[in-house]
Amino acid sequence: MHAQFVHNGKSIDYTPSADVSAGDIVIQGKTVGVAKLDIAANELGALATTGVFDVTKASGDGGIAVGVNVYWNVGGSVATTTAAGNIPLGKCIKAAGDTDTDVRVLIGQAAANVGAAIADLGQTISAAYVQAEAQAISDKVDAILAVLRTLGIIASS
Repeated sequence: MHAQFVHNGKSIDYTPSADVSAGDIVIQGKTVGVAKLDIAANELGALATTGVFDVTKASGDGGIAVGVNVYWNVGGSVATTTAAGNIPLGKCIKAAGDTDTDVRVLIGQAAANVGAAIADLGQTISAAYVQAEAQAISDKVDAILAVLRTLGIIASS
């Protein structure tokens, strides 16, 4: 057996070592979850791994436009647009001004990372891979045509 469906992953089980309050953002490695309800220490609870949340925004971070990647600053317990040293949280879905204290974020592990990775991959593929593949295909077609000409199946040009 390679995999067996367990559940849809919109929430995951979580047993904290210390009390967690509803709305707390919990980071497990690179996985982000939001406590749906209060969870007592050493008791099983649930973390939402997808959904839309108003999240405390870093002050002085400027405004955050719709569609911008948002990251979680674990040390400051705030959302930020600074990727370096922070955990991907999701995408801003409602613009937040410089003086706003919260930003509305569609959380999800893929939201912040995958879009950028796909864009980078797309640039790499279009710039290098596609050119090399096109040349390889062209070389193969030329070789096939040469064999067909040698066998007299098609006329030489």
